[in-house]
Amino acid sequence: MALLFITYDIACARYFAEDMLVMYAGQMVEGGPSNAVIQTPKHPYTQLLLCAAPDSSRIQVNGIERAKLPSRGEIPSLINPPKGCHFHSRCPHAMPVCKEHFPRRTDLGNEPWTNCFLYGQ
Repeated sequence: MALLFITYDIACARYFAEDMLVMYAGQMVEGGPSNAVIQTPKHPYTQLLLCAAPDSSRIQVNGIERAKLPSRGEIPSLINPPKGCHFHSRCPHAMPVCKEHFPRRTDLGNEPWTNCFLYGQ
């Protein structure tokens, strides 16, 4: 049996799914086993989703409890999305290359992966 569960509550999704796929504006940005994505999120959007969880005080990111991450910029148009990574206008770690190209998938070992220039490119 397969089930597709779509939500912005990433902390809730871990209870329903063995594997998780995080998307932003139609682009896949991170995926893998749910516990790995929740416990060690790599993509800045995944980290922001976790900080927006209803009880983010109980969520640790990379083994450290943390305060809310700052986001910036406006949400891009979904009708006319920007070139490159769609998250670059809101990303606290955006680099010039993010505006021009969408990063290739980087396997992070033990099944998790991300599409982010911060890792392995």
